[in-house]
Amino acid sequence: MHKNFCLPIILIITLLFIFGCGQQEKSEREKRETISEDTSSMDMDEHADHDHVPMVASADDGKTIRYWTCVMHPTVKMPEPGSCPVCKMDLIPIYEGSGLELTEQQKALIPVRTEPVAFREVAREIRTVGVLDYNETRMAYASTRISGWIEDLHIDFTGIKVREGDELLSIYSPELVTAQEEYLTALKSIKELQNTEYAELRKSVERTVTAAKSKLELSGLTLSQIEGIRDRGEVSTTLPLFAPIAGTVVHMNVGQGQHVNKGMNLYRIADLSSLWIMADVYEYELPWIYMGQAVEITAQSMPGLTFPGKVTYIYPFFDTQTRTQKVQIEVANPTGRLRPGMYVTLQIKPTLAEIYTQGAISKDPYACPMHPWITSEHPTECEICGMDLEPTHPETVASEAEGEWACPMHPEEQSDEFGECSICGMDLVKKAGAPTEAASVWTCPMHPEKQSDEFGECSICGMDLVEKQSTTHSHAHQPLTSPAILSDQPQLIFKYVCPDHPDAYATVPGLCPHDGKPLLMTGEVLTVPKSAVIDTGLRKIVFVDRGESGYEQVEVEVGPEAWGTSDDSETKRRYYPIVSGLTPGDRVVTRGNFLIDSQTQLTGSASGAYGGALGGEESAAPVHQH
Repeated sequence: MHKNFCLPIILIITLLFIFGCGQQEKSEREKRETISEDTSSMDMDEHADHDHVPMVASADDGKTIRYWTCVMHPTVKMPEPGSCPVCKMDLIPIYEGSGLELTEQQKALIPVRTEPVAFREVAREIRTVGVLDYNETRMAYASTRISGWIEDLHIDFTGIKVREGDELLSIYSPELVTAQEEYLTALKSIKELQNTEYAELRKSVERTVTAAKSKLELSGLTLSQIEGIRDRGEVSTTLPLFAPIAGTVVHMNVGQGQHVNKGMNLYRIADLSSLWIMADVYEYELPWIYMGQAVEITAQSMPGLTFPGKVTYIYPFFDTQTRTQKVQIEVANPTGRLRPGMYVTLQIKPTLAEIYTQGAISKDPYACPMHPWITSEHPTECEICGMDLEPTHPETVASEAEGEWACPMHPEEQSDEFGECSICGMDLVKKAGAPTEAASVWTCPMHPEKQSDEFGECSICGMDLVEKQSTTHSHAHQPLTSPAILSDQPQLIFKYVCPDHPDAYATVPGLCPHDGKPLLMTGEVLTVPKSAVIDTGLRKIVFVDRGESGYEQVEVEVGPEAWGTSDDSETKRRYYPIVSGLTPGDRVVTRGNFLIDSQTQLTGSASGAYGGALGGEESAAPVHQH
């Protein structure tokens, strides 16, 4: 009975469950169909909107399209319209001369500051430390060539100053006494054999005298000492030891009565009027160092005093532990204030023009102390500052000043007129570089390679030729020429001006278009503030203010970083010399350029349609296309 009652109940529950599931599936199917119809309706409306509101105008208003790019991926650049390969969005055109245009609201948000690209003189200041040391070329050892005992010790402590030829000590040497007796015996034999009939015997004795004299010379005796022994006819029991150079005794290895062997170094003498400094220069500063460069030296023990020096040697090896380069600097020490072992501070302030013309500076014997690239073969004035040119090689200039004629065998014998050498009697010859008579040369101001011996017209442009002097009557009127830029350096843009027409300048050497004089390099180079350059790692870019066209991104190539002063301030700032990419007068963004760069990266050059990071004017949200 109980089983018959439960079975109908189970069947009724099963039927109700199946009926409920069917109703739920029907409801879900109807809902999906409704959503599908709504989606189709929205797609139709969207396509209708696409037909009425196009994203990019098809007309280019007469502008030339440079390339097509994506709003979301500005690095994508295509030559033809299409879809972005990254996000499949339609590409937009970028026109020639178009830059990032900012609204007044955006300019208020960004404190944009621009400065002109201009010529200025820039330099680099290198500061390092060093230790004073002896000048190795002005040191000498006093050593003996014989063995013996110290008889008299005249210089008996270190630090004393001696003159060249001063007697340091005297040595008693039995070897020296024997050598002198042999020499005197040979001289006595010569006198006895003056009237002998045996010529061979006399020649043999003469050879003995020569050998005995040579033995004394090799023992350290001078010719005057040997002649004194010959004149006296007596043996000298002691041999004096003389100072080889003038200087200060810095080391002593001898005492009274001490026995010394031949070859021993008894004294070390150093000339302290000139000292060396060993300085360490970092690797990135090496391009600013060259031989003969001026150095300012200061010592902590003498504040306010500055000692001039110069770079005399750059060692050909590098210290891999400290990543520095050893540089040798020579400093004059006539008063003796500087002492070996002292720490000093070094300052090197080379200008960029000085570094780029260092190869030409050392060629001519005269140079301007303020503008080292202004050089000449003869004494004259600097046409930039008016200072007298100073000799770069005093020893060469001194020899040139003695005369125009010199002896080929004895160059020290010179004269202002032709004659014979007073030593050998040879005819004097005219030295190279002597002035000759002037010859007029006519050249074209625009094409200096077109030259003629008489007045006429240029065969290229038809301009009248201007006269210049190929050689001069006097040294004072020889025109200065600008040195050539070293070929292994980046080709920077230097400024060349005419001395008589400062407004006429060029960026390459040439002639003045007004009077045909050679243009002189002023030392100024085309520079841009460092704050204007954005270094991406692979390239360097700046933003140029194009006025109504907005801010244009320009890739530039720059030279080594240096310091200079701006036109409106005496404060030193960092600048980059320009190699390519900019011209004089371009205004570059020096403040706010990173925000402009971020705006460009976010919006590309489509900032007129999209507000980007700076909140441009509100516009309808772009519709994403599939």
